[in-house]
Amino acid sequence: MIHIRTLRPRDWEAASALLNQSTASLPYHWMLIPAEFQILMLADAGAPHLKLRLDPAGWLVAVEGPRLLGMVQVVISGAYLDLTPPQGWLRLLVLAPDAPLAAARGLLHTADRYFRQHEVREITAFAPETGFACVLAGRGWLPGDRLDLLRAMGEAGYQLRDRWLMYEKHLARPSPEILPRLTGLRLNWRSAETEQIEFWLHHEHAAVAHIHLNAQTLLSQRTQALTASLDYFFVSEVHRRQGLGRWLLQRAMNELFARQYVRLLMHINHQDAAMQSLLLQLGFDELPLRGYTYEKDLHES
Repeated sequence: MIHIRTLRPRDWEAASALLNQSTASLPYHWMLIPAEFQILMLADAGAPHLKLRLDPAGWLVAVEGPRLLGMVQVVISGAYLDLTPPQGWLRLLVLAPDAPLAAARGLLHTADRYFRQHEVREITAFAPETGFACVLAGRGWLPGDRLDLLRAMGEAGYQLRDRWLMYEKHLARPSPEILPRLTGLRLNWRSAETEQIEFWLHHEHAAVAHIHLNAQTLLSQRTQALTASLDYFFVSEVHRRQGLGRWLLQRAMNELFARQYVRLLMHINHQDAAMQSLLLQLGFDELPLRGYTYEKDLHES
């Protein structure tokens, strides 16, 4: 009989083994020992700009006898965001390959009960901004090849919101910078810490483009290749198709190359055809990975 309960310290070894099994096919991964699992999966609070209120009561496992079949991690937004009602986030859902789908159903049902107890109305599942530092360069994810989990999400009332693609660029040499023809441009940049770089492009007095890069220190250490991720890329609608985005991305890549980075990763929405085209033109490769983001309104379920 399958039983749903909270994660216990004695589960850490089995839970880390289950996670390692689930991430083995991802483009970038490493084997987590139980201590790393505790720090990087349980105590990690997501991206710097999204403060999550972590709660051990939201770390749920499905067990059958002594065997751990699956795990789900749910959190809510921190109080500093002053959200009323609070926003719920489902960060992680893993299931052993041979586990019955009833285990995933039980985990999601118990997660709903947790959210209702905390007066959560809306849930977002597997959003990139709630990702873990040790998975996909900090991205949240639900493996696209786990059709059983995708089915369980649908049965639980989750609606597909976005599908994500992942791209990488090997920085083997400087990228030729093609300057935009628009006059009156001004480039500002900031490197507040060694792990963060930002560029802004201003036209006259208005910011028209912005790019934000983050060093992926853990991934760099584990793969012995300095790696950064492109976490934010914006060009104002009225200034698109003028070469601004292309040049800003080339400038960012050259800055990384000068700092001896050898790899740049980013995720984009699958509907962003213009961005996909730009990345391919600049030598990015699409990785064999699909990520999915879901939403659920508890009032409708």
